[in-house]
Amino acid sequence: MESKQYITVMDKHGIQISKCTKKRAHQLITRQCADWIGWNTLKLRYNREDKKIFRQVAIERDKYTCYICGKVMHHDHPELTADHIIARAKGGSDLPENQACCCKPCNEQKGKMDLKTFLVTKNTQVNF
Repeated sequence: MESKQYITVMDKHGIQISKCTKKRAHQLITRQCADWIGWNTLKLRYNREDKKIFRQVAIERDKYTCYICGKVMHHDHPELTADHIIARAKGGSDLPENQACCCKPCNEQKGKMDLKTFLVTKNTQVNF
């Protein structure tokens, strides 16, 4: 029986934080979350605090305007969210270039769909 080989995960400062499977390592690389720094070691590009900054950068870049319906919101509007253009579940990154300002109703309805599929679905529905 073959034993599992685990990959060492380092934080963005180079401190070992965990181990993961090869499958998880591949997901982190594909989503641009990490880089290989050795044959069995990954280094994360960013941490949770950075993700919050990325979200804010995308929202400010888009001037608090939903990229789907065009609704303009105030910086503390309760429906203000950031949508992953390519869903994380489909390999999209958390970087600002993969996020866009979105109102909560549009974001929830879009879910994991890509924008084109969502717009086709939305245009065939009677109510939005």
